[in-house]
Amino acid sequence: MEEPLNIALLCHPTVGGSGILATELGHRLADRGHEIYVISERPPFRLREDRPRIHFCESNLVEFPLFKSPDHTLPLATRIAEVCTNHQIDLIHAHYAIPHTAAAWIAKELIGQAAPPIITTLHGTDIIYLGAMAEYRPLLQHVLEASNLVTCVSENLKKRTEQLFNLDAEIEVVPNFFEPKPATRSREDIRASLDVGDGVLAIHASNLRS
Repeated sequence: MEEPLNIALLCHPTVGGSGILATELGHRLADRGHEIYVISERPPFRLREDRPRIHFCESNLVEFPLFKSPDHTLPLATRIAEVCTNHQIDLIHAHYAIPHTAAAWIAKELIGQAAPPIITTLHGTDIIYLGAMAEYRPLLQHVLEASNLVTCVSENLKKRTEQLFNLDAEIEVVPNFFEPKPATRSREDIRASLDVGDGVLAIHASNLRS
């Protein structure tokens, strides 16, 4: 086995593709002997804190009368720097560029020369929507260039990212993974229970948004 690493994993806690993918990746890396420190405002939807080598590190939202809404990015950056320093983090893996890569970059500035490298995984809307907004685009350009490695979950997203941003480094494509469980019922049994006969059966799976 490769030498175990201490990895800080940044992701959204909600029911969505980026958070679920990041959490399951953390589980698999922990199974391989790495120490995984998941940093988020609450435990992610799929996180199993009872598994060995999985550590949840809460990042608080800060409310202040002068702020129109709670601040997340700056407290997150402070928490990342704290976790990196206290646990000798070897690598920061940020899923979803805003706010996670931005916060990781600020944390890296706080830590200085001892700061670990940053991997950014882009999942789609962080680039397609936020990347097209003038309020975010220059910052996204900067933090993506500051990342040691940028990955996308599809070839299409890589092309969209290259169209929006002029990055010097090559973007790597690492597709989302799915680990199917063994079937517990036969195809015939399922079709019979649904009373579809020989007709076409289509199944759509998606996430839930309010």
